[in-house]
Amino acid sequence: MALQETHWSIQGEWQSGDWYLVHSPAPKPKQGGVLLGIRKDLLASTHYSWNELVPGRLLHWRGCIGKQACDIFNMYQHALTHKTEEQKQMTMKNRRGVWQQLDRALSALPFRSSIVLLGDFNMVLQPLARVSGKGIHLGSQNLELRQERSDVMEILERHRLVALNTWGKKQCTYKHPSGNSQIDYVLIRQQQADKISRTCGPVSAPIASWRTAGHEILLASFPQSWQPWKTRDHRAAQAGHSAKSLETIAGMQQPSLAALQASLQQHHNVSSVKLVKPALRDVNGEVLAIWRDLARARFRYSRDRLGRLFGAWQLALLKIRARRNIKRIARQRKREQILSILAMAESAGEQHQSRDYYKYVRMLAPKTQNRKICLRDSDGQLQNPAQECDQLTTYVQGLFAGPAYELPDLAPLPEEWFVAPEWEDAIKHMKSHKAVQLAWLPKPGKSTAIPANLRTIGLMGCDSKAWLYILKKHANPFVQTALRDIPQYAYRVQASTSDPLLRASKHCHTVREMLASCQDDLTSRLANQNQTLLIGGMMASLDLSKAFDSITHEEMYLALIDTGMPENLAGMLLRIHMNTTLHVVHKGCERKVSMGKDLRQGCGVAPMIYAAWTCRLCKQLAKHLGVGWHQRHKSIYADDKHGFWEIRSLGDLDKARKALGTMIQVITSLGMTVNSAKSRIVIALKGICT
Repeated sequence: MALQETHWSIQGEWQSGDWYLVHSPAPKPKQGGVLLGIRKDLLASTHYSWNELVPGRLLHWRGCIGKQACDIFNMYQHALTHKTEEQKQMTMKNRRGVWQQLDRALSALPFRSSIVLLGDFNMVLQPLARVSGKGIHLGSQNLELRQERSDVMEILERHRLVALNTWGKKQCTYKHPSGNSQIDYVLIRQQQADKISRTCGPVSAPIASWRTAGHEILLASFPQSWQPWKTRDHRAAQAGHSAKSLETIAGMQQPSLAALQASLQQHHNVSSVKLVKPALRDVNGEVLAIWRDLARARFRYSRDRLGRLFGAWQLALLKIRARRNIKRIARQRKREQILSILAMAESAGEQHQSRDYYKYVRMLAPKTQNRKICLRDSDGQLQNPAQECDQLTTYVQGLFAGPAYELPDLAPLPEEWFVAPEWEDAIKHMKSHKAVQLAWLPKPGKSTAIPANLRTIGLMGCDSKAWLYILKKHANPFVQTALRDIPQYAYRVQASTSDPLLRASKHCHTVREMLASCQDDLTSRLANQNQTLLIGGMMASLDLSKAFDSITHEEMYLALIDTGMPENLAGMLLRIHMNTTLHVVHKGCERKVSMGKDLRQGCGVAPMIYAAWTCRLCKQLAKHLGVGWHQRHKSIYADDKHGFWEIRSLGDLDKARKALGTMIQVITSLGMTVNSAKSRIVIALKGICT
């Protein structure tokens, strides 16, 4: 399903009922807009992507429909509406831009991919062998339009496309009192077009069919080049294969994980029940009663001339009252539905059914936009899954590349750490996990066209998490001890976000009082009151770019040793990170990357190691700025650094400026990068020197 000229301003993809929808808005409001809808049962997988070649005018979707790779283009060409010659030239320039983008995108597609091009061309094609038939109402013979028509037909012929709704009788697709025209088309590859496909034509609209002006709906049907016999054999083979039971696997000496997964899927697969949103209460009877009362009043006041004269006021009041009553009924039944959903969510929560609980919550919460990763190449075109996976792998290799560091000697750990009760306790603390090693999350407000706008999250299996939990259990006490005199308020016991906020608000309150005590108005000067040279305060918020991703293995090991942690435990934590291999899994493709640096976000020990690194940072600052400097002038929460100074003289201002520069230099020397775009400095000063 493809719609043009929606005039919507929303951009993105979502699901509604049995349909998957993608919309591209135009840059200007109330203009353009194309919407593409695909039934969910036609999508073979979630490995699809889309690209706005021309926002609001040309949308490109790529995915698999059945077993066939398919590229769908939804187009809405600029209309030929202009009043002046300058507007005409601008319109023709914009139209050429759309055709050029379409030509470039079609040229980048492999021949194995099925192509569907449909939409409002705002132009009339011309008959051309193998491209368009004789069923076309001829268009304008204007010189510029003839040249454009010739260029478009050349593009369609070069890419071997055929217009399906041009091979039958001539039928207009746009009707208007000033004239009818044939400007809407559906095109596919010539190799796919059969006799049934070429019967495409306009059909009656299921809604608003009484309208005599507007676009007609084009209905097309075309085959997909897939191989059903292979699918049938594959399903028959799957149906004939019986997985081993859990009892049989339990008796095996070396059971495989694949056999366990197959047994669980075949013998213990519990189908999820789709939760249905409670229906709204039927209020047709109440609304009908209100309208009947209005009809009776209208009849009563229309029987004589006097009634019509004075009854009009009464009738207007009754209409206002009826409108209010209808709104009240609508609000009441909506409230009843919300209360019913809340009751279901509460019941699911009491029964510890977290999955159902969050499904009910999503029924009430605003829908979040599902941003899909759609990477582009250097020319801005869509890529196949293998090319996207290669692009992600190249980015990961550059992101996690670090200086070589010699592994410390591997020393044994105490055996009592890994007895059965320790493993049982670790597994009890594990949350549900996914069999994905490296996941990608879009950063808020940024495009998903390049890997730099994605955030990496490392996900591990239950055994790896349990192993790290045991190590963290014995390593974390050393880090917590080191954090006692460090103003790091994340990843520590009995600390929260309120602590750094209170320190910052206290500094702001003190600076405001200092500024209020300084009287520098004209009255104070005439009264010869003592004038302060300089007074005020300064604070700086420093944001680190990819803080977790920038910690080198050397810094990681030195930070752990500085906390007083034994070398055998610190060395084991370092070896785990140095020997980690990341699996980049994307749309069915997989690559492997070794890590040269980085703390994986999502790793159980990553916050603890980063907290140890902040202890090392504060020790380095104390060497340059004096003992206790970080306790007086700094607050840290995770990777956010906040420095603050009270200024009472020119010397204090100079010291604050130098201390800020030293802090940035120390952070940079430890391998980090300060993000100047997200960092801020706030200064408030009063006095004669200002």
